[in-house]
Amino acid sequence: MKKFITTKKINEIIEILGKPFFAGIIKEEPCSLHQLILEKCKLPSVFVADNAEQLFLYGRNILPESIIRGKRRGVVVVRNVLGEPLGIGRFEKNILRNIKDMGLYLRSEDSC
Repeated sequence: MKKFITTKKINEIIEILGKPFFAGIIKEEPCSLHQLILEKCKLPSVFVADNAEQLFLYGRNILPESIIRGKRRGVVVVRNVLGEPLGIGRFEKNILRNIKDMGLYLRSEDSC
């Protein structure tokens, strides 16, 4: 069940009209991929070098020499040297494949 944040005035209107389909702002739901990764993902992290950060945000895969630290297997949260999440990746052999990255949303806005 989703919880919504509403004002006192909206609550008064809801009382008059009965149960609405929805009202207010969804509470406890992430509003961005960055927030989703930080709050919801319980995946291990892999930290990548600065040059790999840019490549990953452009949708590219990461080579082993660009990985600074972290477990090199399975699905992982990809982070930059500051610990900021860049997206989700999956190891296939030695290469970290890009599954979803923060740049995806910027690239999709450009195509509109």
